[in-house]
Amino acid sequence: MLVVGDSWARDAATGITAAFGGKGQVKDASALACGIRKPINPMPNRNCPNWEVEWPALMDKVRPDAVLLSVQWDAAEQQIGPGGKLVTIRDDEARRRFVTNLDRAIRILSRRRTPVYVFESTFQHSPGSVGTLLSGILLEFSKKYPGVHYLDIYHQLCNDLNQCPREISGVPVYGTNVHCSKETKVGLRT
Repeated sequence: MLVVGDSWARDAATGITAAFGGKGQVKDASALACGIRKPINPMPNRNCPNWEVEWPALMDKVRPDAVLLSVQWDAAEQQIGPGGKLVTIRDDEARRRFVTNLDRAIRILSRRRTPVYVFESTFQHSPGSVGTLLSGILLEFSKKYPGVHYLDIYHQLCNDLNQCPREISGVPVYGTNVHCSKETKVGLRT
């Protein structure tokens, strides 16, 4: 399995590796605080990979049975134009850029009919929120492209009342304010 994307991809790679228990291979090609929108002045990580070049090479080298893609970082405010303000994908141009890049990313990762699994947004799902918008875009892509599968992890971590408890049945859900605990990572399997 090849895992690409942001820090949530890293968490998933850690959990999947533990769940495999040495019986499968996971190539973690995630990069913290890096998405696919390619902002100007990427903050806080100025060393984001050039995914349009690196991912095709990884697909050729790793030849994965499946790919897991997380683009949570793309919900964050980013500067996409010279001298421009920070915008989320609620901005029309930023959303177009994200959708165009998501299309490129899916085409790269699904070469040779490799199944691609995309994480639903882990951010709050309230009407009009960036989390709801990101999840909607990812769901549409899963319907548009054969072999693209939408993973509803938000509802594994949160309930129908849009509450995301710190603990479920005595197991800590989060290890930090944003990322999953070690126990939850193992439970987030594809």
